[in-house]
Amino acid sequence: MESVDTVGTDLVGLQARAAEAARWTGDFARAKQLCEHALQGFDHADDPSRAAALYERLGRYQPWNVEGSLAAYERALALLPEDKVAERLRLQVNQAYALTFLGRWQEAKVAAEDAVEHAARKRLVSEEGSAAAVLGVAVAFLGDPVAGARHLQRALQLAEQTGNVQDLAQIHLDLGEVLRLQGQIGSALQVMLDGERLAARHGAEGSHGNFMAVNAADDLFRLGRWDEAEARIRELERRQLGPTAELLMATVAGRLHAARGQFEPAAKSLERAVQLTREAALLEFIPTLRAAYAELELWRNATDRARGHIAAGIESIGDSTDALHLPALYAMGARAEADAAEEARLLGDTVDAQEARQSAAAYYERLTALLETTRSSVMPPEAEAHLASCHAEVSRAGGLSSPERWARVVDLWRALDRPYATAYAAYRHAEALVVSPSQRPQAQAALAEAARSAGSLSAQPLLARIRTLARAARLSLAADAATDVPTEPVAETPASFDLTERELQVLSLLAAGLTNREIAAKLYISQRTAGVHVSHILSKLGVPNRVMAAAAAQRLGISPMS
Repeated sequence: MESVDTVGTDLVGLQARAAEAARWTGDFARAKQLCEHALQGFDHADDPSRAAALYERLGRYQPWNVEGSLAAYERALALLPEDKVAERLRLQVNQAYALTFLGRWQEAKVAAEDAVEHAARKRLVSEEGSAAAVLGVAVAFLGDPVAGARHLQRALQLAEQTGNVQDLAQIHLDLGEVLRLQGQIGSALQVMLDGERLAARHGAEGSHGNFMAVNAADDLFRLGRWDEAEARIRELERRQLGPTAELLMATVAGRLHAARGQFEPAAKSLERAVQLTREAALLEFIPTLRAAYAELELWRNATDRARGHIAAGIESIGDSTDALHLPALYAMGARAEADAAEEARLLGDTVDAQEARQSAAAYYERLTALLETTRSSVMPPEAEAHLASCHAEVSRAGGLSSPERWARVVDLWRALDRPYATAYAAYRHAEALVVSPSQRPQAQAALAEAARSAGSLSAQPLLARIRTLARAARLSLAADAATDVPTEPVAETPASFDLTERELQVLSLLAAGLTNREIAAKLYISQRTAGVHVSHILSKLGVPNRVMAAAAAQRLGISPMS
């Protein structure tokens, strides 16, 4: 951080101090405006060191505009005399950190390594600590999160020596991200809580404190502690957040609302997040955001809109190799294609079904290639789970969902303590098992697990799917939590698919899990006539059995009739 002498005590200095105060309260836009006014207040050639210090601040004051930050740092370096070693090192570190937001990990690593070496040689403890932190993040995202964490622990030790609150807070944020890369969400959450307390003690709640609070909400969501996440989001919505923190907060809120069946609030939050990504070059947030929006549309049975969000996300990220955030986007892409393939088969469109299956396979291949480029000896745990999910969705897209693949997905998400992802995988596992009479006990166990988790989370859209499958397959959900069904519609207006009015009635009863005998009694027809109707329905829907017909009924928006 610049000294008092650097910014001065005149009007320019006062503006610089006001800018820094605005930044610490989280008002980055005001900080940027004041800093620009300060830069206009004197001739840079008369005092290049002062101008460089202000350009450095200008770079820090626009974290949502990475290219703008890089330009400000370049301007500062051009102004700064060569003998200002510490200041030049600090700018080099700031540049390296900005590069991480663009996913340019190798460039960031090279710059940070050079800064660490020079700072250590000159015994510049603060600059060495900052450089070690950026190095840790870059090394982690290049495929070695264990080594990255070591660099960050070293950075933390150095920052504690200097007592620089800004560095300490930033290192907490970076360490949390590297722990997430290792799948250690619980540990990342604890680091965020510790960092929040640190920021609060030193009056930095409005900047680093807010961002750590938002990251903690994200961690709570992943861990299935949704009530805590919701309470934290409600509190954050009353704060003045910077663009980056607001983007992440809106994404977390959207994911939570969508998973609980609150579709309109979810769409509002996610649309706000999309708007923020259009205003800022923050690539790391786009995959999670677009995957979340796609899942919302899948719950609403708007498959084409879901596919559109996946495509938009992939277009935005370019050639990024972010192993922490990208896998979720590819896995959700495969899920959307599997849903599309099922819909195409219902319509008898074998061409579209085949294209969707090929697209699902392409997502799996792209994710496999992406993870190979990390050159990591150990695949990030979440990435491995997303890759397995992608592989399982490919089998579903092909029309024969693999119980073995889904069982592996369940095991991977359960080991990572991700109850929502585990519940979805268990539901698909049960769906794959139930077509085989000999595997009904395993199907019932898998579906009961899914119902238990979905019910405890109040994950209403997933719970509705689970109950539909249970009724259709006549499986008991003794452990199913007593949770209200969604009040919002979870399906589009159904198409008839040439089903007669009577066949639609039969299908709604079939979806409720009734046998031919029970259907006949309900409709006052013979059991043989009921069987004929069921055969016609299976033929028209292009599905092999009653369970798949019931699943089709839900996707078509046909409510089970009791």
